[in-house]
Amino acid sequence: MADRRPFLIGGEWTTGTADESIPVRSPATGETLAEVPFATATDVDRAVGAARAAQPRVAAMGVFERSDLLHRVASLIL
Repeated sequence: MADRRPFLIGGEWTTGTADESIPVRSPATGETLAEVPFATATDVDRAVGAARAAQPRVAAMGVFERSDLLHRVASLIL
């Protein structure tokens, strides 16, 4: 089983405020693939606040700059 993963909120890794985690299971085998932290209302509020704080920077980017950013994110995902 993979390690429990923390949240990335506002560019910083945090384990969140709950001691609980949620298993992520393979739909094909039922095997537990990972444990992810349970998000409390406090965690969600922090994430929403961070997203709102970042929004003006993203809105100020030109279309090509945003496109380059999204392409870099897609490459990292792949």
